[in-house]
Amino acid sequence: MLGIGFSQTRAELEKKREKINREIAELQKTLKETTTEKILTQKQVSALSSQINLREEKITTISLN
Repeated sequence: MLGIGFSQTRAELEKKREKINREIAELQKTLKETTTEKILTQKQVSALSSQINLREEKITTISLN
């Protein structure tokens, strides 16, 4: 009598499995988007850093004239 209160029909189990699969897929999508955003942010920081360095170099060049 261990199964009392825990028995589920096959349809219920399949429905639960499908719901879990959808949740996993949604989490994977969110993770991928987050990773893409992180990569873009790192590229943006790198680009800004390069701009700052070039502007500093330009200022130094102008100051030397």
